[in-house]
Amino acid sequence: MVLIPGLRALPRHEFSARVARLQAVLLRFHEVVFADLNVPLNLLWVSVRPRTGIILELFGALRQALPEAKLVGQRWE
Repeated sequence: MVLIPGLRALPRHEFSARVARLQAVLLRFHEVVFADLNVPLNLLWVSVRPRTGIILELFGALRQALPEAKLVGQRWE
């Protein structure tokens, strides 16, 4: 899950540009199975096929496209 603060408040043209950047990043990863952008909550949900390091690799690419993005996850112990 990725939090994208302020996404829903952006003007239409800026919102469209950010969504296009998100889509471009997601399309580069064949491990992405499902992605859902919940605009009211400013959340991007992504499901991926398992591969070592894919989460951090994908998030790194998302952060390059959208520096304000924040990775949200569960801590495993």
